[in-house]
Amino acid sequence: MASEQVKTVLDNTRQYHARIGEHFATLASRCNQPRASMLLDYLSGHERDLAAAIDRIEEDTESKVLDTWVQSSEASTHLVSQLEREIDPPPDASFEDLVGWALRMDNRALQVYEDLALRSEPAWLREVFQQMYRMEQQEEKLVAVQTLRGMDL
Repeated sequence: MASEQVKTVLDNTRQYHARIGEHFATLASRCNQPRASMLLDYLSGHERDLAAAIDRIEEDTESKVLDTWVQSSEASTHLVSQLEREIDPPPDASFEDLVGWALRMDNRALQVYEDLALRSEPAWLREVFQQMYRMEQQEEKLVAVQTLRGMDL
């Protein structure tokens, strides 16, 4: 079990999404497949949007909530450290491989939010993580739609 403040979780998940966004932009610039490059550009913007959404959540959340300690099965810092150890897909990776890689990245954040939503008490605290979980799920659906559009090209 790990304990950390809500503001730490928000900072770590924001940093995770921002780094993934930068990472996707770098991969897009190295990618030699136009369809995959378009997807990576979209995903880069998607991750930047998620980081900005976390900023807004933090701005709208009372300081008593941000200063609250929560327990999770693993500290949110593992998101960033896992990303640093992640092996990049090669520049010639297939469109499908890139989609799988991107979904794995998003699922890591989704798991953190789900774990915290299940463990957090009282209800007002749980709602913060449920909101983040729903936001991430909604964004994942948008990625799926864009992926399907990319497959039609």
